[in-house]
Amino acid sequence: AMDTGVGNYRRTVQLVGVERKGEQYSFDFSALDRFIDFALSRGVKYFEMAHLTTQWGATACPKIMATTENGYERIFGWDTPSDGYEYKNFLLQFLPSLDKFLKAKGVSDRCIFHISDEPSKQHYEHFKKIFNFIRPLIASYPVMDATSDEENSLGLDYPVMATVHMTDPQKVLDGAWVYTCCAPRNRYMSNRHINMPSQRNRIIGYQLYEMDRKGFLHWGFNFYNSQYSRRSVNPFLETDARGVFPSGDSYVVYPGEEGALDSLRLEVFYEAIQDRMALIALEQKIGRKEVLDLLHSEGVRGFSEYPRNAVWHKRFREKINRLIVKNQ
Repeated sequence: AMDTGVGNYRRTVQLVGVERKGEQYSFDFSALDRFIDFALSRGVKYFEMAHLTTQWGATACPKIMATTENGYERIFGWDTPSDGYEYKNFLLQFLPSLDKFLKAKGVSDRCIFHISDEPSKQHYEHFKKIFNFIRPLIASYPVMDATSDEENSLGLDYPVMATVHMTDPQKVLDGAWVYTCCAPRNRYMSNRHINMPSQRNRIIGYQLYEMDRKGFLHWGFNFYNSQYSRRSVNPFLETDARGVFPSGDSYVVYPGEEGALDSLRLEVFYEAIQDRMALIALEQKIGRKEVLDLLHSEGVRGFSEYPRNAVWHKRFREKINRLIVKNQ
């Protein structure tokens, strides 16, 4: 249901087989089992479950395919309310079965669930009702959703706020992660669009440390669609989701014959994460206050203040490396 127009659906990529007989459901997790093995063999450590309701309000159900008495068909979607009896009955059977599978697979302590992407104030009452129904069914798992409402975390374990909304560190929600999407384009805020200099991408590493953010929610790994997923696009030729997103916003890899092809933007973002880890290593030597004093003396504050100079960035990282070695 992510960035899919109301009434439209993407191609089916369901990893759980569903069979319905009357009001009873059975589940086949063999495809999910193979996917987890594939991911683990390539170094993946954490797994996110797909959103359990639609984006921008949690009002409807995600597309779910099942084998029924009529054959293989869609049983839930935009035409079924998320708080209706049919979907609640499905969740009451599906989520405990999924929980049992994840625990038997040994990955339950590394899984995160999502309810609905970007619920806002006008969606709060409905979102809260759905959240309160689902939360006990996944009680042992953290719940994370993108929501930039500074006044209410909606009960989320990990609210994820857009950096453009984090102008006052004192108002940032406790435990909040951050994300960049289309919005950070002005005030030299960090983002990784094709038209931006690489330093503007890489500075996020220092900013995540300075703002004490423990996580970054990544959007747009390989969204090769137009907005609302109305049609697919060739990312080599059409970089802006049919003229709607900033170029490169919706993907950081390209499709290749033998797998994903890397982008410069993803390589630079990796360097940003390494910058953050270098500051953490320095903190272990001299303490967080001293590291913050160092950042502030260099002009790094919040998500828009920093020296806009690639040479400075390289020299500052070298300075950090020297301080780590000096304080061995």
